[in-house]
Amino acid sequence: MPTDQQMYDCKQCGQKTIHLVSRPSHLLHLFLTIVTVGVWLPIWILVAVIRRAPQCTVCGSKYTGFRVA
Repeated sequence: MPTDQQMYDCKQCGQKTIHLVSRPSHLLHLFLTIVTVGVWLPIWILVAVIRRAPQCTVCGSKYTGFRVA
């Protein structure tokens, strides 16, 4: 999967760090949907809707959206 880099406040590191965010390859899923005559479409929808949490490049923790004190 392709990845993007975004800055988030890491709860483990206690500072703003770069987090890797994976995103689906829509071209690949389009190709698979066409080749399988639409059978792959539900899987593509699930992959597009279910997103993984961004991961810190320093400590490896997942970004949860809020900081636990």
